[in-house]
Amino acid sequence: MAQIFERMGICSIFNMETAGEHSSCGFGVLNSGFSYDPLSFMKNNIAFYNFSWCDYDVASLQFILDTVMVIQFAIFKGKIAIHCHAGLGRTGVIIACYLVFNNRISAGEAIHYVRFRRPGSIQTQNQVECVYKFEKYLNPYRIYFGSHRQFSLEAFLKRQNVLLHGPERIRLRNIPKIIYMCCKVLVRIIVTGCTSVQIDSSNHRNQIVSGENNCQSIKRLSTTNVTQPEAFTSCQPDETNELTSTTVDYSYGKNSPNQSVDDNQSIGASSVIEALLTTQYPESVVNETEYWKKKFNNDPEAWDDFDKTSFNALVLVKLIDDWLTHLKSPVLRMQDLLSLQQNPLFEEDILTSLEIFEKVS
Repeated sequence: MAQIFERMGICSIFNMETAGEHSSCGFGVLNSGFSYDPLSFMKNNIAFYNFSWCDYDVASLQFILDTVMVIQFAIFKGKIAIHCHAGLGRTGVIIACYLVFNNRISAGEAIHYVRFRRPGSIQTQNQVECVYKFEKYLNPYRIYFGSHRQFSLEAFLKRQNVLLHGPERIRLRNIPKIIYMCCKVLVRIIVTGCTSVQIDSSNHRNQIVSGENNCQSIKRLSTTNVTQPEAFTSCQPDETNELTSTTVDYSYGKNSPNQSVDDNQSIGASSVIEALLTTQYPESVVNETEYWKKKFNNDPEAWDDFDKTSFNALVLVKLIDDWLTHLKSPVLRMQDLLSLQQNPLFEEDILTSLEIFEKVS
């Protein structure tokens, strides 16, 4: 069996059974507690993960989140196989929840898709409700730009860390991702002197599986009716928040091939300094900022697209400015600004005069 998996390119197995369950079925269970020996797969470099989920039970939302995070990690290495006892209930729920988590499709769309590919999956009303609850559970953690409510920096970092894992979680443990990414691109502008941007949101699509390239195609995959419980109607995305296609082109100066690296850095640094000193933003900058704010809140590919896009520094600064306005308390207090003002700009111990907060665990 391990050799067959290897030929098919399956690199990981996710077992959702509890050890020893249904031991009277078929040929019973081995010493491993399952109908097969996981070690035989691991000897062939096929990873084995056991997320024990009692049959006919509903797992906790944190358990599901932990599982789909590991699935997301494993898929980077290659194909995965997921199974429970019959391969319908727990298996269907965890695959649907993964699609909700990774592809940001709705719970109803995920259930339709899984049932289309594996008829009979997600068998009970409790299992259907579990997928909807998981979608609702994720929604607050995906919001980077809220409408009204303010929050503390500590609260945001705790919320952000819920969905981060791997090297990214270590890198962003104590800094908001939006601030980190904007500053990263600002540094790129300083180094390269690039101050132009081309955006076409119509090209930003998230492929799910088997060439399906949007949620509408998934809706057509199955005619099976999935009734959403009334208690969870509020968790569906607001259709009015859908991103609209937009194309923006800034050309605040393009570098000629004969310009030196120092010239480029000078141009880039000047544009960043000018942006940081700006208090009144052009309408075009405001519109592009709003486009990205909606994209961050709704599009799973937003961060990849953001990192690949060439930006005007004004847009990045306004994104930072808009995000900081959500904080209940400023990052730097008045006494911090006075301390910075009294110290030489590049003095090594300049930061020692600032108040140091306890790191968020």
